[in-house]
Amino acid sequence: MRISGMASGMDIDQLVKDLMKAERQPLERLEQQKTWTQWQQEEYRNVNTKLLNLRNSTMNLRMSSTFMGRQATSSNENIFTARATGSAQAGSYNIEVEQMATSASAVTGEDINVAEAFGDFVNKEIRVSNGDKSEVITAESFEDFAKKIRQSDLGINVFHDENGGAVFTTEATGKNAEIKFEVMERNDDDELVVADGATNKFFQDLFGAETEFKGTNAKVKVNGLEIERESNTFQVDGTEITLNSAQKGQTVRLTVEHNVDQAVENIKNFVEEYNKVVADLNERLNEPRHRDFHPLSDDQRRAMSESEVEMWEEKAKSGMLRGSRTLQSVLTNMRMTMTSPILERDEANPDKLRTLSQIGIETGSYHERGILHLDEDKLREKLLEDPEGVAALFNTAEEGIGHTMRDDINAGIETLTDRAGRETNLYDQSTLSNEIRRFEDRMEQMENRLQMVESRYWSQFTAMEKALMQMNSQSDWLYQQTMAMMG
Repeated sequence: MRISGMASGMDIDQLVKDLMKAERQPLERLEQQKTWTQWQQEEYRNVNTKLLNLRNSTMNLRMSSTFMGRQATSSNENIFTARATGSAQAGSYNIEVEQMATSASAVTGEDINVAEAFGDFVNKEIRVSNGDKSEVITAESFEDFAKKIRQSDLGINVFHDENGGAVFTTEATGKNAEIKFEVMERNDDDELVVADGATNKFFQDLFGAETEFKGTNAKVKVNGLEIERESNTFQVDGTEITLNSAQKGQTVRLTVEHNVDQAVENIKNFVEEYNKVVADLNERLNEPRHRDFHPLSDDQRRAMSESEVEMWEEKAKSGMLRGSRTLQSVLTNMRMTMTSPILERDEANPDKLRTLSQIGIETGSYHERGILHLDEDKLREKLLEDPEGVAALFNTAEEGIGHTMRDDINAGIETLTDRAGRETNLYDQSTLSNEIRRFEDRMEQMENRLQMVESRYWSQFTAMEKALMQMNSQSDWLYQQTMAMMG
């Protein structure tokens, strides 16, 4: 039971609050230390995210195809287009397209209504073939017949015109693409055999005396050598050719050459991402620390405007990672990797590329603290002159930049994770997470103690009020007794 100033006239509630405010100061300092540690943990995790982005940018640098890319061009894309694959060989080719590859196609004759003509073959067994694939189909109408062909694995498309005509076409091209129709019947042994010629005359009449239709191969001359292909898309020394039209007697030039654009773009992206990380780490390591600006308590926040809180916390959060040995170690390892010779000296090949500076990647002045500068013209020159050597700088196993930088970044990420954990982990044993939990345990203990202190204050003031009330009561009694005697 709490009695608030009934006898004394004092504001006991405010007195207790003022006393507890002083008592809570150690707890507020703990809360500030916890908040500061949480901010620091968040900053370390932000650095880890940037390192992950940098590691992703090294992916392409670990692949030879990045540096050995080829570009194919056709002098007349109306006849054929070209695309260089990873195995394309540099060179020039004279190509003449004599004939395009075609599908097998069966077209009904003029003035034939295929739906009506099919009436005599309702529910008869008809074998439809495409090369080595065949299927026996029984249909109730031509529409049903066409539907079952489309749904089969024969690879034949069917188009039925509303005026009665029909077209059967193979999906594949080349001489092995074939459409064949045969009406079947059962012999005395109940075996399915081809019906007599009179029965099969239906398909001869339907398509104009033919019942078997074949596609044709593409015919091409490459530097005078005749080749045939079943498809209009095929490869010549690793370059994919797609035929668009045939022009017999017309020669088209195919040129395959080294393409440095992809390599330049990937290296440029890596350098830019690397510089972002280096600049960010340098800024964090040298950011000023304002020690007079602590994390705000709830009461302090309520006493400030939103803009004042924002300005205060900007100062309070400044310099959280200033001088961090963890960050400094990550940065130093990265800078050493980028500036040291990458490959060992080869006495038999004194011109062998060994450093990034040889291909136009160099550090700036001292005050830039490791920022790289890329001479794109020099890089292009080296990629054209010695693409294998440039590739070796980046993707040689264990030595190349792509591998060593990935290893440096992985080590840095692991170190920072040990320090600050990962946001995706609900419970981790990182240094800062354990420190935050220790703060929380101490704060909980302090809260319990403060509750006991507050209860003690209230007990003391309540006892005082009771004593005053008793004294007032006795004083009133004595006053009444005195007045009675005088009267």
